[in-house]
Amino acid sequence: MQGSLVLIEQEEEIATVICDILTAAGLKVVWIIEGSTAVEQILLLQPVAVIVDMHLPGIDGVEIIQQLRTNSNGKNIKILALTTSNTKIDREYCYAAGANECLMKPINLEYLLSQMINLLTQ
Repeated sequence: MQGSLVLIEQEEEIATVICDILTAAGLKVVWIIEGSTAVEQILLLQPVAVIVDMHLPGIDGVEIIQQLRTNSNGKNIKILALTTSNTKIDREYCYAAGANECLMKPINLEYLLSQMINLLTQ
């Protein structure tokens, strides 16, 4: 795989593991800890995909996704949402916000990688 990807995740342990596996797969990963500046940085970086934690302090993942989807430079970026809840309502909330895919924490890294490959080859 080629291209850059932005990861918005506040938990360092999770972010490190995700960055490692995606970097090993050939992606350049930019990790953003603070959600409040994420949209501006994503629009500047123009990544092929974004992985966003839906439960960030200050600004939640839904707001980030909605801001990207309403911006002409962000509406075509592939978005994978990470959530701590696997209820049907929570997953539907992710998709309604504009996410292309929604995965539950704790993350199965092989599944994350396969979903990212699927998104990037669509």
